[in-house]
Amino acid sequence: MSDAPASSAAARTVFDVEGLCCQSEVRMIEDALQGAPGVAELRISVPSGTLTVYHDGQSSRDEATVAALGRVGLKAHPRREAGRRAAPSSSAFDGRFFTVVAGALLTALGAFLRFGVEGAAMAEKLALGAAIAVGGVYVFRQAFHALRQRRIDINILVTVAVIGAAAIGEWFEATAVILLFGFAEWLEARSMVRAREAIGALVSLAPPVARVRRGEGFEEVPVDEVRPGDEVELRPGARVPVDGELLSGVTEIDESTITGESRHVRKVEGDALYAGTVNQAGRVRMRCTEPASRSTLARIIDAVEEARAQASPAEQFIDRFARYYTPAVVALAVAVALLGPLVAGGGGELWFYRALVFLVIACPCALVISTPIANVAGLARAARQGILVKGGKWLERLGGLRALALDKTGTLTEGKLVVEAMEAAPGVEADELLLAAARVEAASEHPIGRAIVAAAMGRFELAIFVDQVVDARAVVGAGIEARLRDDDAAGRDDHAAPGSMPTLRVGQLEWLSELGVALDEDFVAKAHALEGRGHTLVAVARDAQLLGVIALGDRVRAEAPAALAALRAAGIEEIAMLTGDGRPAALAVAERLGLNPELVFARQTPHDKIARVEALKARTDDRVAMVGDGVNDAPALAAASVGVAMGAAGTDVALESADVALMGDDLSRLAEAIAIGKKTRAIILQNISVALGLKAIFLVLAMGGWATLWMAIVADMGASMIVIFNAMRLLRRQAEPTAQPSSGSEEPALAA
Repeated sequence: MSDAPASSAAARTVFDVEGLCCQSEVRMIEDALQGAPGVAELRISVPSGTLTVYHDGQSSRDEATVAALGRVGLKAHPRREAGRRAAPSSSAFDGRFFTVVAGALLTALGAFLRFGVEGAAMAEKLALGAAIAVGGVYVFRQAFHALRQRRIDINILVTVAVIGAAAIGEWFEATAVILLFGFAEWLEARSMVRAREAIGALVSLAPPVARVRRGEGFEEVPVDEVRPGDEVELRPGARVPVDGELLSGVTEIDESTITGESRHVRKVEGDALYAGTVNQAGRVRMRCTEPASRSTLARIIDAVEEARAQASPAEQFIDRFARYYTPAVVALAVAVALLGPLVAGGGGELWFYRALVFLVIACPCALVISTPIANVAGLARAARQGILVKGGKWLERLGGLRALALDKTGTLTEGKLVVEAMEAAPGVEADELLLAAARVEAASEHPIGRAIVAAAMGRFELAIFVDQVVDARAVVGAGIEARLRDDDAAGRDDHAAPGSMPTLRVGQLEWLSELGVALDEDFVAKAHALEGRGHTLVAVARDAQLLGVIALGDRVRAEAPAALAALRAAGIEEIAMLTGDGRPAALAVAERLGLNPELVFARQTPHDKIARVEALKARTDDRVAMVGDGVNDAPALAAASVGVAMGAAGTDVALESADVALMGDDLSRLAEAIAIGKKTRAIILQNISVALGLKAIFLVLAMGGWATLWMAIVADMGASMIVIFNAMRLLRRQAEPTAQPSSGSEEPALAA
């Protein structure tokens, strides 16, 4: 299976496959559907229990797919509702469990007949034979389907071992093998359900109904019937049903389910709201902007399921290994049975028994599950923190990063200008300077004008500077000028004599100088010093009098210094900053963040950024992440070993273009992602070592005649349980507290 959907695939269907818990079922599905009419590509995720079929064309063949899987003993159900998911069954007891229990009871009966009833040898064999037949129903059925497809899988290995043991009279060992194997399969399936329940928690985040305006009032309707433009009412403690914008009121929203941020976010009219978040304060109204199937939450669910269906390099390697390993094991077992008596001596029955033990010990179940279960747990852990990783491949790469290339604007800084300093001319007060600039810029939509007005709003009443100028005129490339009514002109119309109206100008110092504004050399030197520290300067003048200069800058994110320190602690050796801004502004930000000036690159075009990323890749053995906004930095994101988009909540391009999406604007999430990647890689290596190590030990014991069939199956079961529970450690909750809804109900974690 490929790492990306086929480009020709125009449609897809996701199927929930019952009982999908081992790689052997994956082979069965592939054999049943590969090359089927209309099928362009298959994605099979054992941890999530899903099959995604990409159709070649618009029409799907769901019924044909279900029928094909039924012929190999698998039940599948297509998901009909886009954006909605059925939570996995949480029942601990299924058919496999009850067959194992029934087999155990029959085995106990056989033991009673052997040791408690004389002359009941035939009854004993009947009881044990029934235990094998009942306890092995699922195993024998899967073995039958594998044989029909001319494949050798673990079910065939166990079936051969059971039949062989019974044939040489080892009835109790035969029942022990089938029952212990069945119990191990049930435990493995239960562990898989736990991993799958993480996606079920996502489903519960979106309420099934929404209060929508219908006529003069609001009524509850299914969330799938809410359309863009509909007005939706949110009560305190209620979950937001769809993506939209706040229409009226002020509230606080718990967005931890989307961004991983535990602090509540204040929302005012016009602010974006995301499905699955929680309204914490008053009753407010919102307007739907996206249907439920296209909400941020629905897109996250789709992306998570895509991620879990993509095999990482380690998974692909083990999958290829298992394809050749199982047939090789069968061949070696046959060689042991046939050549053992000739080479080492002893009876044929002895070596036949050792060959059966060899078969059971060599079952690759623990090995094939060791990597995917760790990857899905790591993806879930990351998603709980508001980090969407597009697959195990990128999770493994995160764990090996050595360098970062960071976009400045919006990543290290807040991405918006603010007034950071003011230098008033001699004899002028700072408030007078700011008020004059705000009056001119009050109607401006330019980022500089908005920043000046925002600063003035914190000091003055709006009436003092809004609508206080007339004849405002922008001078392209220089600034803006307007006439201001003086106190004597108050109440006159707009055509009052120009002499009674002072002219205010806000713009470049050079422009004001050209217009005859007197500039003191010492003051100009102070202004240039501000500019040298990376500020954007605007000068303010009234008629021919210079009032001063205002310095604006893109404020460094409050969490950026700590985030960079955490990244270095996570093993990042080089951190480069790439920006389209000038070098003074770039160096000013770098100084505040403690970045190496030699790794600060200013005036970077998109092509320049690609070249910088490629240079870092060459120095770090292709272990570089590019962090940007997912839109302007798309070429560099694609060129990096891992592309990371920040602030991806509600952004289609960021969710689709990056390999990793940080749903919030907090760069510290990247350090968490790297730590999760490192821990996932470590657990994968531990799991593979355990799986292969136990096999090697017991194979030696088997060849020496010190291991029995039941010991072999216990070892196989033990290895499977060790790798599963080791991987489940990634799903442990964080120690730090998380925000809870005001309703008091437990907040489901956003998980993969």
